[in-house]
Amino acid sequence: MTQKLIYLLDQFEFEKFYVPPILRCTSTEQEISNHVHFVRRDYYRYRVSYYHDKERKVGEESYDDWRYIFDNSGIVYVTGGPGYGKSLFLKKIINDFEKINIFNSTEYLVIYGDLKAFYSEGDKPLSMVTFLQDSMVKETLMDRKFFPIEMIEYYLKLGRCLILFDALDEVEKQKREDLHKRIIAYFKNQNPNNKICITSRSRGFIPEKDVEVFDILPLDREQIESYVDNIIKLGKFDKKDKKIFLEQAEVLVNKGFLNSFLILSLLINIYKAERELPENKMELYQKCFEYIAYKREKEKTKAKFDWNLISYMMKENTFMELARMCFPNNCDIGKKEIVEMLCDTYKGKYTSMVETERAAENFLIFCSDRTELFVPAAGEDRFKFFHRSFFEFFYAQYIFVRVSNVEKVYELLKKFDVDSEVFELTLAMMKQKDEMRYQELVEYLFDEADKEASMSRTKFVAFNILTLGMQVIDDNIYIQRYIDYILKNSEQIVRNIKYISSDYIIYSLINENKEYVDKVNKIYNPYSTAHVIISFLNMYQEFDTYLGQRKYQEIKEEPGIEFFSGRFYVRTLENFYVRFFLENTDYSSILDEISEEKFENLMIQCKLTKRRREKYQRLLSEYLLLDKERQSNLQKMMLTNPRIVKII
Repeated sequence: MTQKLIYLLDQFEFEKFYVPPILRCTSTEQEISNHVHFVRRDYYRYRVSYYHDKERKVGEESYDDWRYIFDNSGIVYVTGGPGYGKSLFLKKIINDFEKINIFNSTEYLVIYGDLKAFYSEGDKPLSMVTFLQDSMVKETLMDRKFFPIEMIEYYLKLGRCLILFDALDEVEKQKREDLHKRIIAYFKNQNPNNKICITSRSRGFIPEKDVEVFDILPLDREQIESYVDNIIKLGKFDKKDKKIFLEQAEVLVNKGFLNSFLILSLLINIYKAERELPENKMELYQKCFEYIAYKREKEKTKAKFDWNLISYMMKENTFMELARMCFPNNCDIGKKEIVEMLCDTYKGKYTSMVETERAAENFLIFCSDRTELFVPAAGEDRFKFFHRSFFEFFYAQYIFVRVSNVEKVYELLKKFDVDSEVFELTLAMMKQKDEMRYQELVEYLFDEADKEASMSRTKFVAFNILTLGMQVIDDNIYIQRYIDYILKNSEQIVRNIKYISSDYIIYSLINENKEYVDKVNKIYNPYSTAHVIISFLNMYQEFDTYLGQRKYQEIKEEPGIEFFSGRFYVRTLENFYVRFFLENTDYSSILDEISEEKFENLMIQCKLTKRRREKYQRLLSEYLLLDKERQSNLQKMMLTNPRIVKII
């Protein structure tokens, strides 16, 4: 049985602590046949929460989504937020691959590959088969003669490879897109019976066409309790503390803070030490550092380590410098470079360079053995932060402490992709410890966002950073200015919406104030209306095929029929302004109110190109050729505002 670290606790058998995630299929191009594709656990939640199905038996739903991810596609993505358990999910597949819903699954060759290693020889990527061979060598620590290229190629041709690519998001930003396309193109030209799973952070992730996406949902209360129960069984948490811990955790779940297994693991240990829980990420990571790097370890390890020798290095300054060296995305770094940095930084603290080097060596041994913060990487004598989130926390500290000029801060932030936590952490540190610089940076971000909005084409770099920062910016003046920006620049936002990556943050911020919602609905109404109509015209033929010669009244009681309006909703729900329109508008008769002339004027108002207008006019003309009864049946089937709204 594979053992895996539970953060700050110990090494345990995987199955004794692991709680599989809840997956939701987010692919919008799924064929609609007799039902809409929902992962089974999501389906049950939908039934219980929104249709109050009292006949469901306890235990009917199980944590087995992972078994079915390849049911419809040989290549899939598994995405999720920081610390959501993407890598652990792959370990689950490795451990129990014979249980996965694949024909003759026991015959598959399972290969795990860390995608950061694809460019281990510099800017030139390895060949695919060489990378697979290297990955097998790293994971097994066996000689490559046991994994000849010919053997891997044989299994690929046979269609008997189960390949798990981890952490696409940790590949350097400049190389990521090319590597992504390379992987998909390569395996689409191999035997389709091979199974490929690629993990990545979800924010800002753009899937390749026709590849199914499964998103790991944030933790729910049931998962949290299951995890705590597992830790209690392992003897690492007191059963008497469970009720109080879950009550405090409930508050953090409602705030949207407790959403991942990493945070849950950290909270359990901080609660054990302090009997109360931190309320935000910055406080969490700060307490985590104090706990693992000093408070706990000084007492536990002073017999094994000379604490007086390494204590000079066991400070935040060291980890800030290590984060600087691990840029970007927590790249692993060599022991030699680390020792040189430590000796150069702390040579004045010791009596000789020999003693300084001995302290540096002991520091790395201590980190490897005890801290679970900065740990050995896969390569020999190479190190990295245990989790990318810790790298980002200390890099945010590096920016806060080392970089005073806000323009330079902005230039550093731009080097991170939108899936990073460094934006909110940097602003949170400034807000707490340097109010004037915090205000100066926020003002600068608004100024840069205004410049972007004045351009005919923009990728909204500053606006995306500002949006991520709004998770910690709660000043009324800045919230109002942000909303004004959304309202003032509607045309630019709609035109370049594909570059806006944190749509859910915009939605949440606007949704806190009914006045904001009404203003957005009014300003964006033409765009939302056009979007819904175009979505209908692009999809109605699929629904029409299902409807066949029947009438809506004949099929409305069929099992699963309620999902069709939900499916239209999900596939139409691409951005914040359409979501507000769908949630606050009766759009059931939107097609009754449109004519070809009105539709043309609407599309002109929304600045659609002539080519797109002609395409959608053709689709509308085809739809209008249907008899009125059939049009009515399709509209009832697709445009009934579903009760599924709040599950998204």
